[in-house]
Amino acid sequence: MNNNYVYNNLSPKKYELIGVVQHYGESSMSGHYVAYCKSKFDNNWYKFNDSIVTKVNSNEMYTCGIPYLLFYHKMK
Repeated sequence: MNNNYVYNNLSPKKYELIGVVQHYGESSMSGHYVAYCKSKFDNNWYKFNDSIVTKVNSNEMYTCGIPYLLFYHKMK
């Protein structure tokens, strides 16, 4: 077994959520995707909806639907 993928209680890893993709529609073949990403420059969340980018409150991404993809960054 590769120890890089085993949880070690002596040194637990911490991860920070930095991106969320949400799908709106009835199937993966139709609908619309919206991405929420946390900026490493100003620590704010932004919504990417086609050509429109808006700053959002982090609570908005938790209340607007079911996430399709989540992206995490391993903390040091």
